[in-house]
Amino acid sequence: MTPKLFEQDSRLISASSMLLVRGVLQVTREVVNVRAKRLKRLELGGGEQYVKGYNYH
Repeated sequence: MTPKLFEQDSRLISASSMLLVRGVLQVTREVVNVRAKRLKRLELGGGEQYVKGYNYH
């Protein structure tokens, strides 16, 4: 994540309990980094429509 993107999305990052992060995964030796390109706030309970055949009751 670039400093500009971090500054632009700092409220989203600090206020969200879950984020969808799109970007590039970098692995160098034992170090893992995510180079974020886009961020999206996820809501709790927001993914049920993607799971078919599961009974939530």
